[in-house]
Amino acid sequence: MTLPQKTVTPTQKKNSSFDRWCLLLAGVIVLILILIFASPDPFMRILLYVKAGIWTTVSLTGISFLLVLLFGLLVALARVSKSKILLDFHSVR
Repeated sequence: MTLPQKTVTPTQKKNSSFDRWCLLLAGVIVLILILIFASPDPFMRILLYVKAGIWTTVSLTGISFLLVLLFGLLVALARVSKSKILLDFHSVR
């Protein structure tokens, strides 16, 4: 297939592990650390408050992942089962 000369085609990116978002993330982390050490009164309290929220989020995510994994495994096993009861359990007719 030939394209007209003025047709713009997207260029493919090279496979690189470095991205601009990594640089932005590193900048934000450095800025937070500077704020904590420069003015510890409000920023240290904020960091401790956010740390508790992050822990809650990560633990809830882990528990949810395990429950979904268990439920999915049970439904998949019921689907390949030869038992009529288990086959009716996993399907809606």
